[in-house]
Amino acid sequence: MNNSLLLVPLGLLLASCGGLSKPAPINQSGAQAVALTIAQRKLVSDGVREMVAKETVNGGEDAKLQGFTAFRLPSNSGIHVCGDVSYQIEPGKATASAPYYLEFIDENGTLEAKRGQVGFNNLKKSKVKFMCRHKDAG
Repeated sequence: MNNSLLLVPLGLLLASCGGLSKPAPINQSGAQAVALTIAQRKLVSDGVREMVAKETVNGGEDAKLQGFTAFRLPSNSGIHVCGDVSYQIEPGKATASAPYYLEFIDENGTLEAKRGQVGFNNLKKSKVKFMCRHKDAG
């Protein structure tokens, strides 16, 4: 059999997929990945540092955000951000890590914090896990 005959249908199939420039849903709930601007990333880091301030040595100033995912849900106009943060609880002690969740509302192109949670204990971790369930379920 001629291999070039197989390539034509395969090429047509791949060409028909199209739409690669549109953001793809990141899971079955229709969540869409969002690329944050530098200013929006600063809002996220400031919000997380504020939430960990009471738990850390120096008010969250040295808290480090480790990888995050930002997404929108079809049922909500807000931007949801999920990730992990590491922070030092006491001077000279090992660094702790916790998951976090933030939700922002879009007010005429400006993001404003709506709610957030850092998973310092099991109850808070389960809340963060629930709020971030759309993050990587695809």
